Amino acid sequence: MMPLIASLLHWFHQNSLSINSFLLSLLVFYFIFSGHEKALQSKRRELRSLPSPPRVPIIGNLHQLGSLAHRSLQSLSEKYGPLMLVHFGRIPTVIVSSPVAAQEVMKTQDLAFASRPKSSMADGLLYNSHDVSFSPYGEYWRQVRRICIVHLLGLRRVQSFQVVREEEVAVMIDNVRRAAASTQPVNLGKLPSTLTCDIICRVAFGRKYYEEEGGENCVRQMLGEFTALLGAFPMRDFIPWLGWVDWLRGLDARVRNTSKQIDCLIDKVIEDHLHDKSVGGDACKDGGNFVDILLSLDNDKDHSIGSTLGKDSIKALILNSLSINSFLLSLLVFYFIFSGHEKALQSKRRELRSLPSPPRVPIIGNLHQLGSLAHRSLQSLSEKYGPLMLVHFGRIPTVIVSSPVAAQEVMKTQDLAFASRPKSSMADGLLYNSHDVSFSPYGEYWRQVRRICIVHLLGLRRVQSFQVVREEEVAVMIDNVRRAAASTQPVNLGKLPSTLTCDIICRVAFGRKYYEEEGGENCVRQMLGEFTALLGAFPMRDFIPWLGWVDWLRGLDARVRNTSKQIDCLIDKVIEDHLHDKSVGGDACKDGGNFVDILLSLDNDKDHSIGSTLGKDSIKALILDMFAAGTETTYAVIEWVMAELVRHPIDMKRVQEEVRKVVGLKEKIEEELLDEMNYLKAVIKEALRLHPPIPLLVPRESIEDTKFQGYDIPAGTRVVINAWAIARDPGSWERAEEFWPDRFLNSSVDFKGQDFQFIPFGAGRRGCPGIGFAISTIELALANLLYHFDWELPDGMKEESLDMSESAGLTARKKLNLILVAKPRIL
Repeated sequence: MMPLIASLLHWFHQNSLSINSFLLSLLVFYFIFSGHEKALQSKRRELRSLPSPPRVPIIGNLHQLGSLAHRSLQSLSEKYGPLMLVHFGRIPTVIVSSPVAAQEVMKTQDLAFASRPKSSMADGLLYNSHDVSFSPYGEYWRQVRRICIVHLLGLRRVQSFQVVREEEVAVMIDNVRRAAASTQPVNLGKLPSTLTCDIICRVAFGRKYYEEEGGENCVRQMLGEFTALLGAFPMRDFIPWLGWVDWLRGLDARVRNTSKQIDCLIDKVIEDHLHDKSVGGDACKDGGNFVDILLSLDNDKDHSIGSTLGKDSIKALILNSLSINSFLLSLLVFYFIFSGHEKALQSKRRELRSLPSPPRVPIIGNLHQLGSLAHRSLQSLSEKYGPLMLVHFGRIPTVIVSSPVAAQEVMKTQDLAFASRPKSSMADGLLYNSHDVSFSPYGEYWRQVRRICIVHLLGLRRVQSFQVVREEEVAVMIDNVRRAAASTQPVNLGKLPSTLTCDIICRVAFGRKYYEEEGGENCVRQMLGEFTALLGAFPMRDFIPWLGWVDWLRGLDARVRNTSKQIDCLIDKVIEDHLHDKSVGGDACKDGGNFVDILLSLDNDKDHSIGSTLGKDSIKALILDMFAAGTETTYAVIEWVMAELVRHPIDMKRVQEEVRKVVGLKEKIEEELLDEMNYLKAVIKEALRLHPPIPLLVPRESIEDTKFQGYDIPAGTRVVINAWAIARDPGSWERAEEFWPDRFLNSSVDFKGQDFQFIPFGAGRRGCPGIGFAISTIELALANLLYHFDWELPDGMKEESLDMSESAGLTARKKLNLILVAKPRIL
């Protein structure tokens, strides 16, 4: 029999496809012996009719629980209903998410659902679950519950402790007053914790036991560890044959240590009360504390609880009352480590070791420290470890850059040394083995396709040649807004710019819109949305190759295949149509030719200077690059600008006055007028600073050993530049977190790659080649929206209540669509 290999499967974040969206930790890589689930087969057959999400062998649905289980389960219930069956390991569990079902559990059939499941944590910490919260239903539970209700927590008893509450609240207020007098900030995390701990200590014990137990913080830490352990995830409860994992990760030792500390404290409390009672008589009166009452009941042969409590029961009830106000459940991750998986990268890690780095977990590295918005998580880490730090994404060491100085060295001083891209399975699967200009590695091919993009597709002359397309499509957008305004319908400024940019890119790239054949405008947008979401996904095989099968399990491989097939069919049709048109009408490539015409013409031109024919895959990848990248980033910026302006009415009014003054009474805004709109340009820059379309620039990879900021960086090291963090760096920006367009009015700082405190489009060799195309569309669209309409939030909504949260993904769009009311300008 082979040794049992156990442990790692990925805890997926609720938005598992976003590079910035996932809370990552690993569960078990397993080899299954048949028969482990047989004991529960009968129960599962009976529960099978309940709606239930698909589960994974052994772990069940545990991979679908994020760090906030209540939110994860709510998301599942929205899909599978308010009453659903999930499997936590081998334990089938019914999740109730509706008032009606909750009433049936807690009222109509309260008795049928009155017991508690067995918990090894409660057994270890609460004297074999002898407390009132975790003990199973039965005679003992009824006995201790009656004690709590009648003797400890009844109305009369609660009122008797009024003086204690008032005295401790007065102490808290005095502490706040002293802090205010010395202009010190108040820690409202610690203050209520101290208050409740003091009140409960006096009510439960009769006094505070801080002095003997190492101080107030020591007692709080002990209680914090107690509640953390009660909310822990013990393997033996859900997958009993993996119970030894609890020993490996130190959970058993923590339970023993915490239980011992708490037991010593409660023993001392009981001894003190017994001593006081022997000296001064019965302490139990109306104002007696919980310990007095419980000891009195235990010694009272005539009380009505039926039998003596026993020391363990008294201790459990004291601990229950002590911790009840600090109980916070959280789910933790278990893992089992096999040595040797990291050996291939040891040499590189030795060279990088001197870089500041947060502690990492075996196998997953620092992935567990990435939230759904990775740029924010990495900014928080950089505040602690510095603007140049080393993190480990699985087995991949990655240097995170969060300062303008370091960014300049990567993108200018040593631009060539960091000019390549790391391999990406998503780009390979979606972009024809990374044959596009964004993801292809540095080399002769990349230089060739980049030159094509700059000279033939996105040069200044080519961008100007598409002016008519932009103006026509913006006019269509304005007509749509007018119709909505005339019918008093709000305008979806998440969808509207998306449609505009999609239409412009379709016409520029393909020569026309392909909506009719492809199932409509929404179908094309959804296909592009899935494409960009997958590019921002977190494929296991890229970071922990031997767990690549996880991508298949969670359906990522299938989604890549399906999306790639849909896009390939669309681009094949586009190319076929162009080849047919060319065969009928001659060479379609002229100054106004679209991207497909130009690429096909270059591929057939034996005398062009690109060195060799492109090939069909390269043409497809470049078409897709221009189409997808140009659409998503452009419309995201337009929506963010409008969202910031509606939150800042003074800036909105100011930019509208400028646009309307420059345009005058003209019905049409020509692109030549945009150069006179300095405040509009400042507003766009400020929105790009606060909301860069790609907050974490596409990763770079060093192509040679180099010295970087005093550190040795070996070839093949991944480098990620946090453009979002750099743009909010207080060392580079005054009022860094505020929307303040005036900062750009008398400033030469621009986004074209020379000012490294402001790099929303990157810089250097790997900078975005389509900046001119994107900005011309953004400026024209915004100028028209601001010229023709006044904008306000619907239904009397306040500016400060507008949700400005970001979506997770490669592109940081606004999470919720911006819905505004448009009022036509009266000339």
